[in-house]
Amino acid sequence: MRRVLAGKPFPAINNLVDAYNVASMRSGIPLATFDMDAVASWPLELRYAKAEELFLGIGMRKPMELSGRELVLADAEGPIAIYPHRDSDRTKITERTKRALVVACGAPGVAVRRLVEAAQLAADYITRFCGGRAGEVQVV
Repeated sequence: MRRVLAGKPFPAINNLVDAYNVASMRSGIPLATFDMDAVASWPLELRYAKAEELFLGIGMRKPMELSGRELVLADAEGPIAIYPHRDSDRTKITERTKRALVVACGAPGVAVRRLVEAAQLAADYITRFCGGRAGEVQVV
């Protein structure tokens, strides 16, 4: 979303990533999608980063050291996203991804209904252009 608002070209990654990016643009809700088979543990935890915790985002050449002030979504191995704008290289969607988790990123003042609609729109686009079936939309 930041890219498009800054006038930069819309990146074409693969059908699944492109589908949820379009859903994010249409809904105005930041969406993150993760390869469920690359996630180390469940449930995921929304927490503040630990000071000096390392995070390797998609497209980064080397890990960055977090300050402890960042809000992250994490599994047992560490952050899989800096909420809501940077996803981890470790859990990124690739052509080999078979199961994906879509997260609609909420914030104070954003109606839950809008989050659910954004997640459903992403699921609709993903199943239309990638096949498979959508799971249940849950609010946590």
